[in-house]
Amino acid sequence: MRVRNPGAGHVLALVSLCGLAAAGCGHLGGGGGSDDTIDIGALVYQTGPLAQKGATNNLTMAADDVNAAGGVDGRKIKIKFYDIGGLTPQQGRTAAQRALADKPDALIGPSVSAQTNAFLGLLPKAEVPLINVSAQRESDPGQPQGNPWTFRIYHRVDRMAEAISRVMAEQLKAKNVVVTHSTDDTSTHVKDDVVKDLKAKQIKVMKIASYTPEATDLTNAALATRGADAVVALGYPQPLGLMVKQMRANGIKSPIVFDPGAEAGVKLLSPSDLTNTSMVAACRPQATQGQDPVAKKFMDAYTGKYPGSYVNGYYYEAVQLIAQGMKNSKGEGGAKLREGLAAIKGFKGICGESSADPDQNFIHDYKVVKLDGGKETLGGIVSGLTGAY
Repeated sequence: MRVRNPGAGHVLALVSLCGLAAAGCGHLGGGGGSDDTIDIGALVYQTGPLAQKGATNNLTMAADDVNAAGGVDGRKIKIKFYDIGGLTPQQGRTAAQRALADKPDALIGPSVSAQTNAFLGLLPKAEVPLINVSAQRESDPGQPQGNPWTFRIYHRVDRMAEAISRVMAEQLKAKNVVVTHSTDDTSTHVKDDVVKDLKAKQIKVMKIASYTPEATDLTNAALATRGADAVVALGYPQPLGLMVKQMRANGIKSPIVFDPGAEAGVKLLSPSDLTNTSMVAACRPQATQGQDPVAKKFMDAYTGKYPGSYVNGYYYEAVQLIAQGMKNSKGEGGAKLREGLAAIKGFKGICGESSADPDQNFIHDYKVVKLDGGKETLGGIVSGLTGAY
């Protein structure tokens, strides 16, 4: 917490306490950065199977943009990266412990839900809010593992499922659907909710085909989709790409709706493989830039600064939201910053409009991103999502 204009007696008391304590007193009540900076710890994948520079580039550019505009009341955003290095829950917890030891004002990441869940219990004692970029809803306040220090900028699994099922019913008019999914926790949760929602809409789920996240032979999953009006494809980029290749090679041309796990996987596919495919995504400035000037400005700047780099708008937006939360809290961290984040309403960023709901989720609609020919275009917006499962 940043200390503002204490009286003389308070200054003397504070100096005395700092002299006795081993730790510095730049911030109180969560966050240990100096009064000159707002310190953000970013839990990212710099090595390991999910390693890519897109997240770090987006985070860096967001901090640069906030700082170029004067920062937050003159204070600059400072980001420190903590490499997770893999997919296990313990690796996520270890990275979070390293970050919290440096007493940041806020954390961002990681994108693997099991890793987020592994360190949620550390946040209340540290009094550091987390901008969560993973999908499982269990970390929402009010849920069994809920935590009032978490805020989500990423897709929540039940809302993702609701968006996919509505695309199947409202856009594709599908009557018979095959659901394919990776056996990782998040994809399995989405599968369960998609199946439930499709059945509620009187859409027949013909088959459910699963595969491991490390699978390299997707023949069985691909052939299971034969005869479907449409296919739901949930999972990690590499196996998703392989499955679609197998489908198309076997003459299966059914429409495919991907979850956001396909974001990198589509790059593995030819333009012809992507015919009649789409993806639901809560934040996709690549697709919305034609309609949204905020997204357009970001894309022009980002592609100019980092040509060829993966665009991950969630990370950019997370920094912007922390800056807005700090403005709302008058520069104070800890519980005041948490209140400042919860007070965000109608924030217009590159993901669209964000408002914190009672479960501290910021995004409430999904973009339907058409991928035909390998070019992303906006195919509609699914709004009014509640995830009422």
